[in-house]
Amino acid sequence: VQHEPRIALMVPAVLDGDVRYAAVLSIEPAALTRILKQHYLPDGWVARVADGKGQIIAKSTRSEELVGKPAQADYVGEATGRSDVLKTKDRDGVPVLLAHHTSPLSGWSTAAWAPLSIIDAPARQLWQELIALAGLALILSLVGAALVGRWLAHPIVGVASAAAALGRGAPVVYTPCAIAEVNVVGTALAAAAEHVRILMRELSHRTKNVMAVVNAIAWQTARGSANFKDFEQRFMHRLEALGRSHDLLIKREWQGVVVEDLVHAQ
Repeated sequence: VQHEPRIALMVPAVLDGDVRYAAVLSIEPAALTRILKQHYLPDGWVARVADGKGQIIAKSTRSEELVGKPAQADYVGEATGRSDVLKTKDRDGVPVLLAHHTSPLSGWSTAAWAPLSIIDAPARQLWQELIALAGLALILSLVGAALVGRWLAHPIVGVASAAAALGRGAPVVYTPCAIAEVNVVGTALAAAAEHVRILMRELSHRTKNVMAVVNAIAWQTARGSANFKDFEQRFMHRLEALGRSHDLLIKREWQGVVVEDLVHAQ
């Protein structure tokens, strides 16, 4: 006798309705422990088998120390029902997630558990990755916004420069860009500048014509005047008549004046 705990499995042999023999198998707890370890439990996980009396008969860790000890000491609290999953603490006070099942045939129970830090690690890693992705997306969006802002600012500055040149009366040079709305404004400013340039040339031409007319009026008036006072009066009347004629032309948008209206204005 080795004075070591053994696991005995007995099966009765029934002949003609009577139990004649019994087949008994004695198993070392270490054999069950080896079976548990052959399942390649992940690091940090623990598996345990207990008999119908609630004593540990095999455990994946510390088996030599704990075989034969009460299985209930492996965790805090009690499992409800034959199968249960609960959050609890192991015998070392470490928070764990434990799964428990009791066989209805033999009364043996199996349990497996792992620290919550291991169970929650994938979720924490996922959250960390999501936060990192969100941060990266924020950085990329800020960089994209800055690039788009610079892309938008260049043509807008060009339009502002064109408007400033138009205000100064300087030539307006606008280079089309990829933004259609900005092109509409820039093209309109360039067209307005060209229109102003044409109007200034037309104004200069008509001013010269007016000056020529005034010069002719002065020369004709001087020829028919007896003295300077007579010249002054006749010249002022003729200039006023010229002004009224111009008012009629402006009123009719330089499209010509009817002789009757010209006579009445004089």
